[in-house]
Amino acid sequence: VPRRRAQVKDPAVVKNKGGRPRKKQEPSVKRVKEEGDGDSTFVDVICNGMPGQFQLASWRIRCTCCKECEESLTRLSPTEFERHAGRVMTKKWKASIRVELDNGERPPIGRWLEENDVPVPEGQR
Repeated sequence: VPRRRAQVKDPAVVKNKGGRPRKKQEPSVKRVKEEGDGDSTFVDVICNGMPGQFQLASWRIRCTCCKECEESLTRLSPTEFERHAGRVMTKKWKASIRVELDNGERPPIGRWLEENDVPVPEGQR
């Protein structure tokens, strides 16, 4: 029986659902300075066509769908943002909220969080 050689794993390569290797996706992470918020890291997200900015530090989303939402200082949880976007019955925010990458791809936020080793807080699982 022929023996298989051990494969060296490249940390920049991950496997997709079909088991094929692909390069890790680079997020479009922005540094935004806001009043009273300090220096925060945001990732552009979209759910049901509604844009928002996901704040990694607080796990909150700032909706940017309209002028009123942009002006309000309200931050929504992922579940609340999903509901605000019109996906009331879905209840699977990790699949319905998508990250907008610089290369035009839109992977689900759950997969993006796993691939980028972002820890999920206890209450958000």
